[in-house]
Amino acid sequence: MKEKPSLFEWVAFGVFIILEIVIFGMRIIRPATEMNQAENVLYSTFEIVFSLYIGYFIQRIDSIRQFQVSLKNYGLSAYRRIMDIRKSVDRTLSQIERISVEYPKDKTSDIQALRLILEGTFDTVESSVLDWGDIIGEEIEKKEQANLLQEKLAKSEEKVNLSAEDKKNIEELRSELNKVVSELPLALRNESLTKEIENQNTIFYGNYFEFSVRQDKCLTLYIKLDIDPSEESIRKIMDSQPFFFLISFDAEKVQCLVFDKDKSVIGQVINPIAPYDNKYYLTVLRQVFWYLSYFDQDDTKPFYKLSNFRYARLTENKSTMILQLPIEGDFTPFG
Repeated sequence: MKEKPSLFEWVAFGVFIILEIVIFGMRIIRPATEMNQAENVLYSTFEIVFSLYIGYFIQRIDSIRQFQVSLKNYGLSAYRRIMDIRKSVDRTLSQIERISVEYPKDKTSDIQALRLILEGTFDTVESSVLDWGDIIGEEIEKKEQANLLQEKLAKSEEKVNLSAEDKKNIEELRSELNKVVSELPLALRNESLTKEIENQNTIFYGNYFEFSVRQDKCLTLYIKLDIDPSEESIRKIMDSQPFFFLISFDAEKVQCLVFDKDKSVIGQVINPIAPYDNKYYLTVLRQVFWYLSYFDQDDTKPFYKLSNFRYARLTENKSTMILQLPIEGDFTPFG
């Protein structure tokens, strides 16, 4: 990286400018016709030396500025690539988490080795972000601020029965987000549009649900149990249909609880694809429930009522029950 001028160089630059002004003033006060030849040569030499140094210094400052602009543009591009790698690592880790639930216990060392490799890659990604901090630290800070505002806005918009104060807060968050996004470079601005990111994730999960239902002819849900997973308990659960599902988006937790017909908690639906994007998984699942279920408004809580589930099996660790809801015909909850 090109070094910035030192303090000594800045002082010399300032002194030379002052001397150049002094010589120019003396030229005005004492024209060349009033000076002898030696004085003219001396003043001309000083003017040339001072002008050369001042020109060199200004050209160097401009060169450093152009270099920094070029380096910053390169850094922004590199940062976007780093974020793409981070997302890929996140998705792969999520897939490993899903596989590990059903993976044979005697081979969990293979999963652990893969997890450690990916965690090492993730650490490298994080250190790469820090490496670029000196160049685009301000832009990274604003990008993270925009991401935080996006999360707050998304959680606020997902609340049920919004009050006037909630709507006011949403408008304030949206206004603040737009302000922060407008201050970002174009290279990062497009990635900070809330709806664009949300659409990308919901389309992914929408495709997942449509493909899995079309392939298996059923909706498959993974339920992390809050009760003893014995055969008797499973039989009681299946006999307690219909099931009621309650999806909640709040500041503390994004979750989908499962209740029996008496509204007693059985467990909660877990995301089999990517726990890191649980918000978008449940956003799409809610749309699936709207399409398939009976909507039951009870005590201001919107329950989705579904029945005719069949028990598939327990996962390897016995903590998660897999349920399947047979679906005949076309499955088109997304349009």
